[in-house]
Order: sequence, then C-alpha cells, then structure tokens
Amino acid sequence: MYALPTRTHLLKMLNEEEAEAKIQMESYVNASAPNHIS
Repeated sequence: MYALPTRTHLLKMLNEEEAEAKIQMESYVNASAPNHIS
C-alpha cells in the first residue's frame, strides 16, 4: 500500500518553500473549483 508523503517531505521532494507552495496550491484549487455563475 502506498502512503501519501507528509507535507514536509512533499515540499522537500518538490524543493519548494512552504509559502510559495501555499500560493501555488491555492491557485490550483481556485482554478479547479467549479464555476457557479448563473
């Protein structure tokens, strides 16, 4: 069974700082959100 890496390990693997990664994750989530405009 494969486990997801911890947040710290993931950031280390991606060579990202936490602040930069947070910005990128928020951007991805916002872009992925369904549009509810009627």
